[in-house]
Amino acid sequence: MKRLETIFVALTLLAFAMSINGIVGGNILSLLLSTALIFVCIGLGVKAISNTAEGTSNQRALALASYTAGSSLVVLASLFRFMFWPFGHMLLYQGTFICAIVFIVTLVAYSRSKDKYNQKLLLRNGLYLGWAVLLILMPARVLINYKYSNSPFYPEYVRVSDAIKADPDNKELWEQQRVAFKKLQDTRQYLDSVDMTSERGK
Repeated sequence: MKRLETIFVALTLLAFAMSINGIVGGNILSLLLSTALIFVCIGLGVKAISNTAEGTSNQRALALASYTAGSSLVVLASLFRFMFWPFGHMLLYQGTFICAIVFIVTLVAYSRSKDKYNQKLLLRNGLYLGWAVLLILMPARVLINYKYSNSPFYPEYVRVSDAIKADPDNKELWEQQRVAFKKLQDTRQYLDSVDMTSERGK
């Protein structure tokens, strides 16, 4: 893995951990570092395409460009998942599919030639693929439970979510879940307003 990419991967994972633990600045760091990591991945793809004109095989350039697309989508999908934004699952499936194709093609190429280029690309792509599969297997509610379980609005969210499982076609329940989740996200603001009100009462 390129050193710059390795550094940004480590920092981005740290930012995700800060965000899910509710540490101040975690969300903005996740956004900034994920964006930076995506640009690093894109830069590697652009470099691969430019190297094609300098003698690099089209197969290698295509493999690295595809790896760039897959890894960028996985990083973007991870940001969406940890920020609880919509379309995170769709991006994650797309990134995982591309990474899986690159992994299979690179594995076949490496089994034939045993060269270091395919070995390094296999390792780098495998890390993104493994992370993507982990996020796919992890239900979205796990992250919500971890981050918001101490919120006073959490029981309401759980009640509505359980009701949706029993009646998934009920649009009113989905709207209630959206409102309940918005309350979860605004818990800190709500608690601060309650503290200010109590202080004024004193």
